[in-house]
Amino acid sequence: MITFTDVQKLACDISRNIAVTAGAGSGKTSVLVERYLWCLRNNEYRVRRIVAITFTEKAAGEMLGRIRERVLNFSRGGLGDPNRWEEVFEKLSLANVSTIHSFCQRLLREFPIEASVDPNFEVLDEAAKRICLTHLIDDVIRQRATTYDANMAILAEIWRPSTLRNVLLQL
Repeated sequence: MITFTDVQKLACDISRNIAVTAGAGSGKTSVLVERYLWCLRNNEYRVRRIVAITFTEKAAGEMLGRIRERVLNFSRGGLGDPNRWEEVFEKLSLANVSTIHSFCQRLLREFPIEASVDPNFEVLDEAAKRICLTHLIDDVIRQRATTYDANMAILAEIWRPSTLRNVLLQL
């Protein structure tokens, strides 16, 4: 059994929504695992109705691993009805334990019409995002230069195109 500090106990209180923020090794994952299990134990929530979001894939994997371990112990007679916990264990592959990026991507894929996005959208990695953004900025600079935009003319007097591109990329 995990012993929580008073602050961690407060964070485990499921009666309100929270964001758990703290340094490495402070027990964030343990608190989130406890909140998740509390939902399963006390409200008999279904796995698909609980969302746990972390910042990294590593943290999400660790959290799900700890949840699986505890649920497996419960199914072996550690808490309540072992059949219920076996059912929960089987459903954990559907659990919404992920990064915010993965969670949003899943939502957008499930509801593309409601979100007004192409259902075949792609999530860009940082390198691809920078390449696309660079091309877009270069196109805008070229278009503005060919139509003689007064603001672009002022910027062109101050910066070379590559410097202007870098400034816009940083913005």
